[in-house]
Amino acid sequence: MNENNKFPIVRIKLGAKSDLSKQRIVAKIVLCGAWAVGKTSVRRRYMGETFIQDHLSTLGADFSVNKVDLNEDTIIELQIWDLAGQPGFESLRQRFFKGTSAALMVFDLERPETFKELDSWFEQLWRGMDEKSMPIAILGNKVDLNNDQISEDDVRNYIARLKTENGIEDAPISYMTTSAKTGENINECFFQIANALYDRLRE
Repeated sequence: MNENNKFPIVRIKLGAKSDLSKQRIVAKIVLCGAWAVGKTSVRRRYMGETFIQDHLSTLGADFSVNKVDLNEDTIIELQIWDLAGQPGFESLRQRFFKGTSAALMVFDLERPETFKELDSWFEQLWRGMDEKSMPIAILGNKVDLNNDQISEDDVRNYIARLKTENGIEDAPISYMTTSAKTGENINECFFQIANALYDRLRE
């Protein structure tokens, strides 16, 4: 890895050993994506809350914390920031990107325009993040509706373009389809990002 792009230890802080003699890592995760793609539902489902078909839009940002047992030696605390997707919140969102350890970029598989909007979200994230090669998980949400308008190849090509255009070929950027309604791949995507953070920290 480029010496100037090493994972920023100050953003994932190593704390004291817990009573169980486990290393504790704290990581800031941001949930990005257009309005109504299901970011809040993804976060709620991950936190064990009930799926709500219609809920109020996030204004500014919302926040949750969950701890993940990565292995017998390490616990990672994910501080999850759910950012408002409506137009007009760009300047407000920018302050939340600082100090980000990893990102989940969410789009709606039924709405191709939300996939195209990932470019704008990545640009905002890029301006605010300190670690240009940090882990990113792209989530194609609402797979339960069985009306996918975006193929896996589309997303794979997008990831390849992101890496090439921004010089982050070594960045761990992954893709997964999810359903906040059924819970499909919700726990898996957060566990995957936690493992990616741990791997980067050890490099």
